[in-house]
Amino acid sequence: MNPPFLKEIALDCDLPFDEQTFPFSIPAIRKLKSLTFSAVTFFVGENGTGKSTLLEAIGAKLAIIRSEETHSVLHQYIRSGRTYIKPDETHYLPDAFVSARNNLRRQHGEPLMGLLTQKLSGNGLYLFDEPETSLSPSRQLNALIAMHKLVKRNSQLIIATQSPIFLAYPKAKIYKLDSEGIREIWYDNTDHHRIMKETMNYPDEMLRVLLK
Repeated sequence: MNPPFLKEIALDCDLPFDEQTFPFSIPAIRKLKSLTFSAVTFFVGENGTGKSTLLEAIGAKLAIIRSEETHSVLHQYIRSGRTYIKPDETHYLPDAFVSARNNLRRQHGEPLMGLLTQKLSGNGLYLFDEPETSLSPSRQLNALIAMHKLVKRNSQLIIATQSPIFLAYPKAKIYKLDSEGIREIWYDNTDHHRIMKETMNYPDEMLRVLLK
C-alpha cells in the first residue's frame, strides 16, 4: 500500500501543561514523546491508561471529529506528521459505552460489520475504539478479514483494543499504555496474548490458581 496517511505524532513540549490536570494526569499521556504509525496500529492497556483519550485526540487533530466533541484538550498539544496524500474518506468509531452514554447515534447507528463491509470503501483513515465490543470471537475474525481488505485498498487503521484476535494482525504496530508511559511491544509480549494462551492451554491449572 501507499505510505500511511498519518506517519507520526508528537507532544508539543513548547506548550506548558499542568501534570495534575486531565489528561496529563494520565502517566502515558504525560510521558508521550513521539509515535510512528503503520498501516495498522494498535493501542493496548488497561482501562484508564489513556487509549481512548489518545485516539480521540488524534481524531480531533486530523479533523476526523470535531474538537468540541472531545473530552480533553490533548489535540491542542499534538503535532502530526502526514504524507502529502489525503485519504478519500475518514471515520471515527468511538467506544460503545461512550456512544451509549452520550447517545452518539450517528457514529454507532449501524453494526460494525455493516460499517466495515458496506460503508467503508477504502483509501481511508479509520480510527476505532474497542471495535470488538459485542462481537463473538468468530465475528471478530470476520471483522479482521474486513479490516484486511480495507488495508489492501490503501487504508490506514488506528485501533484501541483489548482483543488478542485483532492484535494478531501481521506486521501491526502495538503500543502499550501504562503507568510507565507508552512503548512499542511485540504481540507475543502483550498480556492479552499471554493470558489467553495460558488459559486455553492450561485451563485446569489456571482455574485452580484463580479459584482456590
